[in-house]
Amino acid sequence: NIAARLGDLSRGNDVVMLREVFDQAASRNTLDHESVATEPFKTRLRGLDSEHELIRLTINRRQPIDMSN
Repeated sequence: NIAARLGDLSRGNDVVMLREVFDQAASRNTLDHESVATEPFKTRLRGLDSEHELIRLTINRRQPIDMSN
C-alpha cells in the first residue's frame, strides 16, 4: 500500500502525496496555492522497486487559511 509508505516521508508539519493525486486536486481548483507551499520530489518507496513522483504540501503560516469551504 503506497499510502502507508507516504507517512514515513512526512517531516511532521506537512502532507506527502502522489503527484498524480495532487494534480487531480489542483485541476479541480480545490487548493489555495497562496496558503500552501509545494515541494515536488522523486523517491523510491520502501518495499517498491520504482521511483514515484511525490509532492510535499506545507501550510504557509503567513497567509490565513479560509476554512469556509
